[in-house]
Amino acid sequence: MTEPIPPRPEPVPPQPTPDPVPPTPEPRPLPEPEPLPYPPRPEPTPPLPEPEPPAPPYPGKPEPKPPYPGKPEPKPPYPGTPDPNPSDPTRPVGPPDLG
Repeated sequence: MTEPIPPRPEPVPPQPTPDPVPPTPEPRPLPEPEPLPYPPRPEPTPPLPEPEPPAPPYPGKPEPKPPYPGKPEPKPPYPGTPDPNPSDPTRPVGPPDLG
């Protein structure tokens, strides 16, 4: 069975061409500014900031604070670790000889 051929669409009429854009005229040069009858005013300079006063001398180390109540005691070092603050400088640092 053959399908009917659809009718041809109407031809689109041609659009009228827009008017040509006229060329832009050359910009006119700006006139020279007239000289002022007095000298120009200088720009005001901002005032300098006040220098900071010197800091007071450091009085010394503050007193150490007491330990916080309820703070757990530091844990003893793991067995075999060297003592970070040995009381006896002649004592060897390191794990004991088991040999």
